[in-house]
Amino acid sequence: MTTLPPPKMLEQLDYEHILAERKTAFLNSLPVDQRDQVAAVLALESEPITKLLQESSYRELVLRNRINDAAVSNLISFAQDTDLDFLGQLFEAPRLPGELDERYRERLLLRIAAMAGMGTREYYLFHALSISLHVTAAEVIRTAPGYIDLVVRLADSQNQHDLLQQVKIYFLQDHIKILGPALNIRAAIAKPVNLTGTVYRLQSSPVNLAEQLQQSWPSLLAQHAKLGQSIAKTWAVKTLHIDGVARLELDMADVIAINSDEYAVAGNTQFTDGGVAW
Repeated sequence: MTTLPPPKMLEQLDYEHILAERKTAFLNSLPVDQRDQVAAVLALESEPITKLLQESSYRELVLRNRINDAAVSNLISFAQDTDLDFLGQLFEAPRLPGELDERYRERLLLRIAAMAGMGTREYYLFHALSISLHVTAAEVIRTAPGYIDLVVRLADSQNQHDLLQQVKIYFLQDHIKILGPALNIRAAIAKPVNLTGTVYRLQSSPVNLAEQLQQSWPSLLAQHAKLGQSIAKTWAVKTLHIDGVARLELDMADVIAINSDEYAVAGNTQFTDGGVAW
């Protein structure tokens, strides 16, 4: 949906345009022979009538913005908080305790797509993500005709064995399981990404810049890594090129391939300080 243009129901708001319209309407309500004189008065910021028109224009801007908000609250892409909860009720998909809007919105879209029929990819993904917030991602892999692997990525901080058993039990329920394809549920594989590089600093940069990058790299990679998300060298260079970095030389392939049942994690990481770049 990110490729769609803004909804036509949304009005583009412009305070100056509203104020100009209000001034024009006010002048048009006067006799023609008075308009030029009053227009000159309205050009003065200190004029009380100008202040009143400015105040009413701002209030109109606020009102139009509120109308915009009310209109898009009925669209899953824009709805937030309780507005999104009410949309979820329409599809019998309540929010999980503690679930943030972004994840809940993803599940609602999967729920709608899954209504096309049981056994679709969206069906499996919706139910996997509905089990627990500790199921952070899922993917369906058809290994052979009549055989399906459901790969789930589990939160690192949890007991993954117990959570995986919880997922398996969930899909054995009569109202959830699909008759036909054999379903194998397994945990996604963490694929270590080893990275070495040399960091060249600006004159004003701290001398421990390479150490800072080395410490921040695992979390930066974790924010980007998804199931099947390959890691490009260009992305790594862009991400690590923080303030103070003059140049980076990374020892890694142009693209590190990540299979659909894998996700990237930081492996052996070593950044060396190359000194100040000249």
